[in-house]
Amino acid sequence: MFSRVVRFVTSLAIVGCAYFAYRLAVVPLIEPAPQPRAAGSEAEWSPGVDSSADLLRAIFPPGSWELQRPKVLETDRGMLLLKELSELDEHRLELKPCTLILFSGNDKDRASARPVVLQANEGAVLTFDDPLNLARGQIGRLARGTLPGPVTIRSPESRPGAADQIEIVTHNVQLSRDRIEAPQPIRFRYGRSYGSGRDLIIHLSHPVQTSSLDAQNAARRAAPTIASAELVHVDRIRLQLDNPHALDATDQLQNPSNSLELEITCQGPFKFDFDRRRATFEDQVDVIRVPTSGAVDQLSCQHLAVYFTRPAQRAAANPSAAPGAAATDAASALTPDLRGLKVERVRAAGTPAVVSAPSFAATLRAESFEYNFVTREVKIEDRQKLMLRYQGYDVEARHLEYRFADEGRLGELKAIGPGRAHGTLAERDGQSVEAAWNDRVILQRHQGEQVVSLLGGGWLRVYGEGEFAARDLHVWFSEAPERRAGSDKPRYRYQPLRMLAEGDVRVDSWQLAGAMQRAEIWVRHEAEPPGQGGSAPASRTDSADRRERPNQKFDVAAEHLQMQLVRRGSQTSVANLILDGRVALREVRTAKADDVPLSVVGDLVQLDDAQTDAARLAVQGRPAEVSARGLNVTGGDIQVRRGDNRIWIDGPGRMILPMPDRSRASGAPRPSEQAAARPLDVQWKGRMEFDGRVARFLRDVQVRATERLPPRGNDAARAAPSERGRPSRLVQENEAFDLLVMGHELSVTLNQAVSLNQSRPPEDLNVHELAFVGGVYLQNTGRRRDAQTSFDQLQVRDLTIEHSSGLLRAAGPGWGSTVRYDRSFGEGGVNRLAGATDNESRLVYIRVDYDDEIRGDIASRHLSFAGRVRTLYGPVETWDRTLDPDPMGGLGRGQFLLTSDRLSVSDAASSIPGGQTGLELAALGNATIEGDAFSARAWRVAYAKAKELVILEGDGRTDAELWRKGSSAPDAAAQQIRFWTTNQSVQVDGGRFLNLGGLGMPLALPKR
Repeated sequence: MFSRVVRFVTSLAIVGCAYFAYRLAVVPLIEPAPQPRAAGSEAEWSPGVDSSADLLRAIFPPGSWELQRPKVLETDRGMLLLKELSELDEHRLELKPCTLILFSGNDKDRASARPVVLQANEGAVLTFDDPLNLARGQIGRLARGTLPGPVTIRSPESRPGAADQIEIVTHNVQLSRDRIEAPQPIRFRYGRSYGSGRDLIIHLSHPVQTSSLDAQNAARRAAPTIASAELVHVDRIRLQLDNPHALDATDQLQNPSNSLELEITCQGPFKFDFDRRRATFEDQVDVIRVPTSGAVDQLSCQHLAVYFTRPAQRAAANPSAAPGAAATDAASALTPDLRGLKVERVRAAGTPAVVSAPSFAATLRAESFEYNFVTREVKIEDRQKLMLRYQGYDVEARHLEYRFADEGRLGELKAIGPGRAHGTLAERDGQSVEAAWNDRVILQRHQGEQVVSLLGGGWLRVYGEGEFAARDLHVWFSEAPERRAGSDKPRYRYQPLRMLAEGDVRVDSWQLAGAMQRAEIWVRHEAEPPGQGGSAPASRTDSADRRERPNQKFDVAAEHLQMQLVRRGSQTSVANLILDGRVALREVRTAKADDVPLSVVGDLVQLDDAQTDAARLAVQGRPAEVSARGLNVTGGDIQVRRGDNRIWIDGPGRMILPMPDRSRASGAPRPSEQAAARPLDVQWKGRMEFDGRVARFLRDVQVRATERLPPRGNDAARAAPSERGRPSRLVQENEAFDLLVMGHELSVTLNQAVSLNQSRPPEDLNVHELAFVGGVYLQNTGRRRDAQTSFDQLQVRDLTIEHSSGLLRAAGPGWGSTVRYDRSFGEGGVNRLAGATDNESRLVYIRVDYDDEIRGDIASRHLSFAGRVRTLYGPVETWDRTLDPDPMGGLGRGQFLLTSDRLSVSDAASSIPGGQTGLELAALGNATIEGDAFSARAWRVAYAKAKELVILEGDGRTDAELWRKGSSAPDAAAQQIRFWTTNQSVQVDGGRFLNLGGLGMPLALPKR
């Protein structure tokens, strides 16, 4: 943009040409030289202008005194025109009037050379150190000089349409050995650029003196050069500059609209340092882009510097030229050799420097910024915080560097120090994005790809989507041209390719939040499926995506994450995922409020082909754990194949399965969370395999569960004992059971099939059936209000429990036992224990051995034993005590032994008020009962604890018989004998009563 500034600034230096005119034209004539001058330096006076009339008429308008036969001093470097040359005194010499014409070439091509004309109509007065003697050719060194009147310097265009003509107007120019001053107002123009000011000072530099006589003479004859030029007071400078967006110089000439017009004002001086090739403006500098229409772009700063450079080919040209050869060119002698200079860089500084450019939708506030035209690099600095806004993006930093690339591509960026950037994504319906960093941001090209790095701690946040933070964050993306309709310039499309984040990595988005130490992400871009893209605007599509996104959210923790994403249009999905090192993946927000959340824990999680039906998930750990929708699996190596709908573990593990909640049966209120049914807990030592409906477990299988049954009878609202006379309160007293089952092999069948391809599991998923094979042991502990109520055991060959219906089947041989409370001892029953008091609760032990099978209904609390059933009953002191099933010394006090072909056990507590035990037993087929005081034999023996009633029945051919202990014959025999333990009465065959008070039959059973 500043390609013409150098030529404009250079023109200011030509004010000093009067001094050089003396040095180049007058001195060679009147100052004696110790050695003959070179032929090219010879000068001669001509009495008129006949030989140069045509040349002068082309330079001066008619009527000019230069056309009226002036005295002419010609050299190969130019012409000096004057009317009079006189001595004012012994030190002063006057040339009046005088005009100097200098040419860029020699006298052979002056017709085509570009002239530079200096006109001083009131002449020039030169003062010398030593007295003058023109007749003898004695002249000293110039001390000072004055051009007292108007001074004009001009030069036509170098070629038609070049717009590089020069015009400078001032007066009263003062010359000295070290400087040239024009303290009066000055106006200048270069092409279409112009300006004005006051008090111009040009500083001169002289050749360095040496000890060599030849070198001293050469230095004496050599003209001084301009070191710097300073315009102390600047009124206004209007620059017509090349538009950096124009294609070339020809386009600039043919389309003037492709130029930029700048106006520069300042309160301080304008300086040009020729040695350093630097131009500066000081104090309240304002640069305004003069618009043809629309808004005004403006730069305000305290210091503006323009640095120039010489093209390398010119600086290196003719390195073998003899010393002083450049002085043979008049233009080079008039001014420093600035030909071919180009603007290298510009720098603005202030507190702050401010750029407001509405036409570019940009503003900037910083202490300094710099642009290098050679390297196309921008540098912006501020010790506190620079502020840059560009097309809706705001950037805050301390140091920014950016190097532009060709053809509108992304360049190289470096931001040093903490910073922040935020803005809106136009292509995403105005979605806000924000980034921050603590140390550096670098944008550069790496192996043909663009990569941006946030170092030393940084984060990126897209509002409405989420945030990503890390100590070091690198993102690679592609840059591909995309031609726009009606435009020759390509538009570039950027696509993310991969990302590397290291150190304290944090993610927080709508669907994912978590922390890790290292994350690597790759993105694979695929064509959008037909019929899904292109028609809807991106903003509408993205808005719809946000509205339709799922409500789920996951939290992840790991040491290392590796992930491959697949991008199709506006949709992004996970293809492959690896989480390594103390992995914890948890669903913290489910699609529905009552869904059981997903959880994955392990040392290594690997997910392959996640977007296909053949997805595979492997979780390894010590142990690994996967939990989803009530199903929980724990093991060393968990394998999941969605295509086969399989989950398996080779080795020991654990699985949690949902159980039906029986506590809500019959409309009962939901118990507290602590009291609710616990899911089925399965552990094994061999292998597990799950096909979506059936889970199979091998070797040393253990099952644990807790179930709370519906309240029994009036227990749902049973009055608690009053405290200190207060009214009793209603409490919930439904009973809970802790179950433990152990076996060699187990199959668990769910009530519904689970498909791994479904995003949601079936409603009300729970366990339907448990089937144990090979040596099963069951243990069941009852409790109510945190107090133990029973302890049951079962050991069988095979066991099947249908949980949905409550049916139970067990293959024998086997045995079962229970320990529970029984109050009948304190209620006047027979076989009363010594020392027992009324209403005192006692523990009773019952053990049943069988050969064939067990069938039962857990829901109705009913069991049936078949095959040589042997039942032992008796009191015990603690929950862990048992009775000897084969007592060698006979039954003890309060113990009974019942044998039969079949045995049915029921708990009818639901129909009994007051919460009393409702246990009912029915022994069928060759039944015998034996106690320490009596024995009986019958086809069927039945006992109802609620009625305290024992019934002995014959089979129609054989009577039931009852013996007193020690009797050799039955004490009673009948088809039916009924005995009530509460009043010790007996009813035989429905009409005859006997008093058997002396029998002491201990048939009371534990309360249930």
